[in-house]
Amino acid sequence: MNSFRLLSVAAVCVLAVFFFVLEKEYERHLVEENRQEAMNDAQRRADSLKSKINLRIARDIHILYGLRALVEIDPNITQEQFSKFAASVRETSPGIVNIAAAPDLVVKYVFPYEPNKKVLGLDYRQQAPEQRRAVFRSVRQSRPVIAGPTELVQGGVAIILRLPVFTRTVTGERKLWGILAAPVSMDQIFKDVEFSFYESEYEIAIRGKDGLGRNGAIFYGKEELFGATQEALITSVPLLNGSWVLAMKPKGGWPGGKGPDTAIIGYFFAAFVMTSILFVLVSAYFRERSLARKKIEVSLKEKSEFLEILTHEIRSPLQGVLAVQKYLLDNEINPKFRELVSTARETGDYIVSLINDYLDLQRAESNNLQVIKQPTDVRLLLSRVLDIVGVMHNNSNVSLITNVSDDVPDLVLVDERKLKQVLVNLVTNALKFTDLGVVRIKITHNLSDTDPTLGISVEDTGIGISSDALNSLFDRFTRTEHSEHRVGSGLGLTIVKTLIDVMDGEVEVTSQVGEGSMFRIELPAEIVSQLDLEKMQEAEVPAKSTYKNLRSLSVLIADDMLVNRTLLEALLKPSVGSVSVAEDGSEALDLLNKEKFDLVIMDARMPVMNGIDAVKRIRNDSRLSGLPVIGLTGVDSNTSHASMLDAGMDRVLTKPVNIDVLLKEIDIVLGERGSMDHSGD
Repeated sequence: MNSFRLLSVAAVCVLAVFFFVLEKEYERHLVEENRQEAMNDAQRRADSLKSKINLRIARDIHILYGLRALVEIDPNITQEQFSKFAASVRETSPGIVNIAAAPDLVVKYVFPYEPNKKVLGLDYRQQAPEQRRAVFRSVRQSRPVIAGPTELVQGGVAIILRLPVFTRTVTGERKLWGILAAPVSMDQIFKDVEFSFYESEYEIAIRGKDGLGRNGAIFYGKEELFGATQEALITSVPLLNGSWVLAMKPKGGWPGGKGPDTAIIGYFFAAFVMTSILFVLVSAYFRERSLARKKIEVSLKEKSEFLEILTHEIRSPLQGVLAVQKYLLDNEINPKFRELVSTARETGDYIVSLINDYLDLQRAESNNLQVIKQPTDVRLLLSRVLDIVGVMHNNSNVSLITNVSDDVPDLVLVDERKLKQVLVNLVTNALKFTDLGVVRIKITHNLSDTDPTLGISVEDTGIGISSDALNSLFDRFTRTEHSEHRVGSGLGLTIVKTLIDVMDGEVEVTSQVGEGSMFRIELPAEIVSQLDLEKMQEAEVPAKSTYKNLRSLSVLIADDMLVNRTLLEALLKPSVGSVSVAEDGSEALDLLNKEKFDLVIMDARMPVMNGIDAVKRIRNDSRLSGLPVIGLTGVDSNTSHASMLDAGMDRVLTKPVNIDVLLKEIDIVLGERGSMDHSGD
């Protein structure tokens, strides 16, 4: 309790400092807020001004488009006709100072005629480089070009709009007729966009002559306004062939704002007092919550340990049950009993699948479900899936149809085990809920530049799913109203969704009651080329093979369950030289001290001394440290396997263990340990 009070006092002191800093920060925030508000307002004004300028210039260009259309209709227009049309254009937009038309780039028409007739005959190709480049840029780009602003001979400043004119030949080909040019008074533009309204509050400068943006010359306002020290608001005004850059700053500079008054300081002090009181109360509350959370963590840990023990205790007898069934099926057995034993075997495998389903859910929830991608033959995988579900497909009223598209590669990179589990669950589910009709499996491959995917659909003509049930279809232990009489744990579709999610795929379902359902899967699946496959194979270091020498092998089995010891002994004896058994780790160590063995098969959980403690003693004994040890466990988790490997076991297998897998692991371990002569036959 004293430490809690001391912590509370220290926390209140920290709060006092915090509120002092907060008050100062609030002052700074008010200054910044006032400044930001002014900048936002300036930005709105700048956006408004640039929009008006853009629209004003665009209006004149569109007016010139009308004149261009008349010239294109009648390329041999007379000066009188040109003047008539040009007068209409100028009347519409008084800012246009004059208009010239230059067929073949030589000025032939002008308006007004008298003040501008001296320009007749002017050849743009012979003009100054800057003007010549602007003319040819307009022709080359086949669009209007804005030049300037520039000073006019007759006085004033204007931008020059140049518009290329094209006509069609008798064969329909597009041919350059010439160019239209029209200076537009900047004074009129500024007047039309109400420039003086903006300039009454802001210092304004514009640069970007000839549409060159930041690289163009300044043609309005003070150059200093573009300097970094001025902190002016800079915005771009888009043009047809480039842009202008607008700089704006409030006259008198940006506002600095003012700090809070005494009342605000009082508010902060009151907030400090209230917060301190709340802190003490909340601290006490969370202290109680912390104690409760620790109790929950202990409970969850106990639950996890219980699940590990439970799965081990379930898998261990299943090891014996499944091994007996395999032993009977692999040897001569009365045909009338073979079907019963086979059915029992399927039931045992189903129990194992239920355990695996639940453990996969637990791992996914704790982010421990790993994705192991490997080159996979999808067609072969589908064949194995059909073999697995084939024992359930004994309804002659349901046809199972598969279709693997030709575009599916020979090998793709996916997690083969998880994909097989997904397909088995989906196909089994489809068969389970289809009494009459068809179950179709279709696989395609979508090849894109960035993310190739495998598309899988499982469609049935079964009982279907209601729209209400679709919302909770992937929830664990969920069954629809039409599936209560069907066999299953209610975990199948939950597992499908979980596995697809961890593989970064997507799954969706469409269904209609009485007509069937369709599950669609999209899964990342890169193509594995032959070169890629060879590189992967080269990267794998092949284990030395000793399989032909196993008949001289002396094996010690340590397992606390009699049925497991008996069956492992019976299954191993045809392949090895001799087999001895022990009931726990202590008895196994006694036998190792008395006899010589080439290999130990050690169960992880045993009374008196467990397998982990026993293998640690083996590794600490100089006489036995090189002895190969294969561990067996009913706990299928990375943590459990890692602890057994860290203790010194060479390999770890999860129960129930297939004898063929066990023999293969024995072969690999002996090759790695080098404990036998490899030159045998």
